[in-house]
Amino acid sequence: GTSFVPPFEYVLENGVEADFMLYLTDAYGPAPEKNELGIPVMWILTKGANDDSFCSFGEKIRFQDDYDQSYDL
Repeated sequence: GTSFVPPFEYVLENGVEADFMLYLTDAYGPAPEKNELGIPVMWILTKGANDDSFCSFGEKIRFQDDYDQSYDL
């Protein structure tokens, strides 16, 4: 799976100022062991996502929408 660590490292190493981090994911991959950003993190888990025990921090919300539905944006 995809590692979730690089975006956290990027924010820390580049001094990015943010109020929160929002991550849309299937949760298949390694997550950071702890939140060193000092900001809230929200994980939006896709339908069929990996067990949400993949990460020990942040708010987790499971997305339950129908992927076949069309949206007018």
